[in-house]
Amino acid sequence: MDKPLSSFAKVVLLGAGGLAVIAGPILYLLPNDTGTYFAWTIQHPLTPVYMGASYFAGIGNLLAIRPNRWSLARVQMPAIIVFSFLMLVATLLHIPIFNWSHPIAWAWLAVYVVSPVAAGILFLQMERNFPPPQFESKRLLASFSPVMWTFAIVYGAIGLGLFLLPGQMAALWPWSLTPLTSRVIGGWWLSGAALQVMLAKQETLHTARVGLFANVLVASLLLVGALIHWGDFDGPQISIWLYVLSNLFLVGFSAYSWIQSAKR
Repeated sequence: MDKPLSSFAKVVLLGAGGLAVIAGPILYLLPNDTGTYFAWTIQHPLTPVYMGASYFAGIGNLLAIRPNRWSLARVQMPAIIVFSFLMLVATLLHIPIFNWSHPIAWAWLAVYVVSPVAAGILFLQMERNFPPPQFESKRLLASFSPVMWTFAIVYGAIGLGLFLLPGQMAALWPWSLTPLTSRVIGGWWLSGAALQVMLAKQETLHTARVGLFANVLVASLLLVGALIHWGDFDGPQISIWLYVLSNLFLVGFSAYSWIQSAKR
């Protein structure tokens, strides 16, 4: 039997979803104005576009509240824990860069001090004695798990490189990065790896659909952002095309898996 969400779980999911609704559109639509509204000034527009698109994944947390099922909500939790913890580490490593005269900088710090602790406690509490329910219908494709594991490995490797080796990775990235923005984007890639790991463990669309929604939404927004800001790419051509193709494949495979599984 599935486990209903606790009040604490709903608060954490609502907070993560609210952050997506607020931060996502602002960063995505106003990438050249971060000096005015954000915690630090980001020089290259593709970085806030990437961040904004990635924040939109949090909308899936809002969608997981209404069904009131932990089997659906749990897929996103490791990604939240990984990302929020890494943002705290990145912030502490680059404290002088932040605009501490701006309240948004303090809000950023507060969010990423509280979020990893709250999400971690929630995940441990809800996972205790939780037997994942079995569903017979809408089973995912046989190729779904191997492909998601492949994405997880690739995302994890790239994310680790961006976070641990920002100087070296900057020379390979599709657009210019600073050490801080490299670690922030690396945090998103590692968060994506955590999401793909959880998706790879799912057997049916019943529990995978919110994670698949996040994949399709974020990768689609990244592709649109790439088209809008194509002239801002200043990295190696092969990196640019690999970036575009990886997002195309993620959108295509996630959408295809959803459609085919829904027919079963």
